[in-house]
Amino acid sequence: MTSTVFISYRRDDSAGHAGRVMDRLEQEFGRDNLFMDVDTIPLGTDFVRVLRDEVGKCDVLLAVIGPRWCDARDDAGNRRLESPNDFVRIEIAAALQRRISVIPILLDGAKIPNADQLPDDLKDLALRNALDVRHASFRSDMDRLIRSIKAEEKDRQAQLELQRTMGGRVTTKLQWIDRLYRCCTAIARIAEIKTGDPAGTGFLMSGADLCPDWANEPVFLTNSHILSSNPDVDLAPLLPSQADVEFTRVQGRPRARLGELVYYSPRTKLDVSIFRIVAPPDHFRIERCTTLPKISDASVPRVWVVGHAMGMELSFSPEGLSVAECSEQFVRYQAPVEKHNTGAPVFDRELKCVAIHHRVFRERQLAEGVLLEAVVRAIAQDKS
Repeated sequence: MTSTVFISYRRDDSAGHAGRVMDRLEQEFGRDNLFMDVDTIPLGTDFVRVLRDEVGKCDVLLAVIGPRWCDARDDAGNRRLESPNDFVRIEIAAALQRRISVIPILLDGAKIPNADQLPDDLKDLALRNALDVRHASFRSDMDRLIRSIKAEEKDRQAQLELQRTMGGRVTTKLQWIDRLYRCCTAIARIAEIKTGDPAGTGFLMSGADLCPDWANEPVFLTNSHILSSNPDVDLAPLLPSQADVEFTRVQGRPRARLGELVYYSPRTKLDVSIFRIVAPPDHFRIERCTTLPKISDASVPRVWVVGHAMGMELSFSPEGLSVAECSEQFVRYQAPVEKHNTGAPVFDRELKCVAIHHRVFRERQLAEGVLLEAVVRAIAQDKS
């Protein structure tokens, strides 16, 4: 399915920019999936009802904000946002009320208004993560917006699939879903800090869970073929200093700064980089599983890989993936696991981390994770 997008803007503030945004989105999503101009509302129609209905049909609302957006005035000198009949206020308030995704588009240095500058029904707009769009970087900025819209669409489809799965014969306790959500707050998307191009996934654990000398400080795990101080050796796209680490399931989607590299194993060995990190406040840390999956004729264990596949929003297979093989260093499980899910935690049924996902054997229809127990042994050997 293709996302439907509503573009909200003020003509005297950003008409030209909004038209340019519209043209680019039309190339990607098609004209029928976009709504921009009130000119399309028939004469004699209740425009408030029509606007709310149109907003209700969309998946995403783009609030295009230029330098005069907040302080625009009517002919009497009153601020337009204070009027309950202001088009822009009606559009954005309807989206916020219906919990539709609202993305502020900040034009050429415009700032998102503070909550105290907005009427009550728009105050939540001040909390939305915004995208800066500038004339000089318009193409790359729009590419990032399109990726974000597509990621949200994929996330919606995953939620629908989860609902269908949970509505079937297999039942899952709500406590398990609650714990899964908590685990997701410890998982981050890794991207190139300047372009936003996705590189993979990483996650938080307690340092003491991997090495007693690391105390109880948080550490961040990912693959060395994603982040490496030796990018030529590991074929890694990013140096640690180039990484944007975004915790997408934490309110406000905070970014974190990577610190010291405390352990490294090259791509050709365990494919692991572990960093100290300034983690978001009240962060969750994933627990390590110390029991390896056991395969027998009577039972085949399952694992759950939760990651930012292709740089999209967090996703996973609700049914889990059947474990096929387990050695001292690696666990292999059924494909498909999508490209760029590398660096994602691999959970057991108790939602403790068994491994770090790092590659796919497409010819064998298997994916592979590096066992955390192997990482712990390697760290101890380095210390001895």
